[in-house]
Amino acid sequence: MSRIVVYSMCYRGDVFPYAPVAAELARRGHDVTFLAPAELLPSLEAEGVTLADADAGEMCPSGLDRYGEYCARWGKVASGALLMPLYYRRLTVPRLDPLLDAIDAVADGADLLLTHPGAAPIASMPFERRGIPFMVGDLFPMLVRTSDHPPEGLVPFRTGTSKLARRANDLAWNAGRSPMAKWCFDEKRIVAKRQALGLPIDGWHVMDGRLSPSHNMAMVSPHYYPPASDWGEEYPFVGFTHWTRADDELPPDVAEFLRAGDPPVLVCLGTSAASAAPEVFDHAAHALDELGLRGMYLASNDAIAARLGDRPGVWPFVPVGPVLPHVRAVVHAGAHGMNSLVLAAGTPSVVVPVLFDQLWHARRHTQLGTGRHVRGRVTVSKLRTAIEAVLADDTEARAREFASLLAAEDGTNHACDRIEAVLHAG
Repeated sequence: MSRIVVYSMCYRGDVFPYAPVAAELARRGHDVTFLAPAELLPSLEAEGVTLADADAGEMCPSGLDRYGEYCARWGKVASGALLMPLYYRRLTVPRLDPLLDAIDAVADGADLLLTHPGAAPIASMPFERRGIPFMVGDLFPMLVRTSDHPPEGLVPFRTGTSKLARRANDLAWNAGRSPMAKWCFDEKRIVAKRQALGLPIDGWHVMDGRLSPSHNMAMVSPHYYPPASDWGEEYPFVGFTHWTRADDELPPDVAEFLRAGDPPVLVCLGTSAASAAPEVFDHAAHALDELGLRGMYLASNDAIAARLGDRPGVWPFVPVGPVLPHVRAVVHAGAHGMNSLVLAAGTPSVVVPVLFDQLWHARRHTQLGTGRHVRGRVTVSKLRTAIEAVLADDTEARAREFASLLAAEDGTNHACDRIEAVLHAG
């Protein structure tokens, strides 16, 4: 069997989708080491998986909470490009040496690295230096270049088969290689580190480095994100890898709350949106009060939980998998991990996006009829209208119907099959 390193950091939704893959690879007999922010390691425990601190600095949920105001202001602008100076120039590139030291400590003797696309430009370096292949489990197919459509948020043509439309879309994607984009990523210093390590730099760019040159997979359902016509078999869709564990149980106080009344509406924004827009919890609570509905609030951290006062049904964090069968609808931000769980549960969504990928997910729910997108500035009135709508129209039926499509998939096992195929190919 093989030795595999799994690496991710940033928000919970950036790390948790890799946990079931790591656990299944270990169950299949592989030697698996999972590098992640120290504060998330207890949630990633699985038999056979060795956990290691990625020395992530502030690229972890508690660290990123401090930048909520910045994310709220710039998270949906220009396809998220203005988040890159925060994620790369401020929080990642200045810490290249300790990040690479943490990876170097586990890279020797490995056969493969599986990593997040945002982490790949850095995490891949120690493996490239050793001649070890790396594989990207992509959570963001909306960021993969295609002539079918422009980058999300840039719309010279939404779709099109004409030569003019495809050419316009190609030009829009080229913006990701502009001098301004390179500045946002602090690419000059990343390239200098690659050069110092003896790695090739000619034609290298961060937006290319977010994928492996040969081994990638989209950890997304093709029912949810239809693959582009020009991606082919080099970018297969394996399905969602839902972060749920067989031993996850409702904490006694949560179970007691759920039994004590009608099924509530869950408000769970995830790390990024909770810190960027904590007022949404207040607005949602008032909207549910006006509708005469119970609410359950997973606030992401103690400070936001305290903000909701002595209102019943408030917790900083609870594994959401066992909660979803007991709620009527979910108000969430559309982050990848939470979004996939809600879709799989067949629960109607009210999506309040904060970051660029969440904006795409909100639009996708509208297209599928599985939820409502709360646009612009979030108010009590907008939330009340959206919650009332998803509980009154056919959204619930459409959400259940879409969940039946996902039930036929097994993203975790398909992802592991893909990884083993890469290993066997040498």
